[in-house]
Amino acid sequence: MAEYMRKIIYLRKKEGGTEFSGSGYVRLERWGDELRIHLTRLAEHYFGELPVFAIYEKNKELYPLLLGRTDGKNEWDYCQSIDTRKMEWYAEDIIGFLIGDRDFYLVGESPEYKRKISYENIHFKRTDSETEKKTDSDSVQAEQPPEILPEQKEPLTETVTDVEDETSVQLNAASEEKENPAFLQKMTEMYPFEDDEMEWCYGMEPKDFSYFPMEYWHYSKNTFLLQGFYNYRHLLYAHKEGKNYLGVPGQFHRREQFLASKFGFSFFKATRKKRTTVGDFGYWMKELD
Repeated sequence: MAEYMRKIIYLRKKEGGTEFSGSGYVRLERWGDELRIHLTRLAEHYFGELPVFAIYEKNKELYPLLLGRTDGKNEWDYCQSIDTRKMEWYAEDIIGFLIGDRDFYLVGESPEYKRKISYENIHFKRTDSETEKKTDSDSVQAEQPPEILPEQKEPLTETVTDVEDETSVQLNAASEEKENPAFLQKMTEMYPFEDDEMEWCYGMEPKDFSYFPMEYWHYSKNTFLLQGFYNYRHLLYAHKEGKNYLGVPGQFHRREQFLASKFGFSFFKATRKKRTTVGDFGYWMKELD
């Protein structure tokens, strides 16, 4: 791999269905074993803190990698050591950047990439959970038995059935809330894996634990979690087969594996769909009860 690489990616703004060119640029450089990214947003396009995604292509699909969030200024810098193979693809395969979310974002492609990137054609691993939730809610309302007026006399067995139906609805609602917590709308969608094992993933920060139930707040002080966040500027919240998982970004090494297991992160999931080897980038995962 070349010791030096430099790309300038010019950004355009997308807001309210309208696109504007000349909204800033990203300078992507490799200096030896270090990857540097510098973002400049034009002053008239100041919109506060925004998530920053590097975009890469695999099997003709576009995928995002969350780098962090801008600090509200028009200049933003990111630096990452490329000391192992886990960053080889990352440095060379970046084809563009997206800064923002569905309603407002800045986006641009590298000069050699001939397709146009937009939020809609990036594989964020979205689900139709909100639609399904609304449909299920409508079904529950439709199935509720009619109200029994005081003057009506119904058999005791009907009343017992009503209680059982209500209990069933409450259990289903609790299960649905676990699979699609309401606070997810406060986080940023991302899907860092090449496979489809996880049903959904969101990028998060330690401060986001304030949205979780109280029994999870202690994770915001987990030493291993905080170290991973300070190194990669994000954490992962994921869901699969009715279970929620917390992920800390890192590399697959024996020493890191020992530390991860010590703090409750029992298994490693690599971002690439291949046999995991030493130095691979991925997430140390922990199932949340």
